[in-house]
Amino acid sequence: MFFILVNDNHAIEASPEDKCLYGKLLYVNDLVTYEATTVAKLEKEFIGSVNEYLKSCEELGCEA
Repeated sequence: MFFILVNDNHAIEASPEDKCLYGKLLYVNDLVTYEATTVAKLEKEFIGSVNEYLKSCEELGCEA
């Protein structure tokens, strides 16, 4: 596997063996991950994961 830092808010790992991309949100106290097989799908999964995380924070009354 190799590691790619995309920007200040998230990181992406690529696995040629699995043909999969793995993403992780950085600088949050919780674990927020997402994965997909293409960059376009990964972007969609990233947006969905962030939205789900924000919704969970709101429901639990905690700060995101």
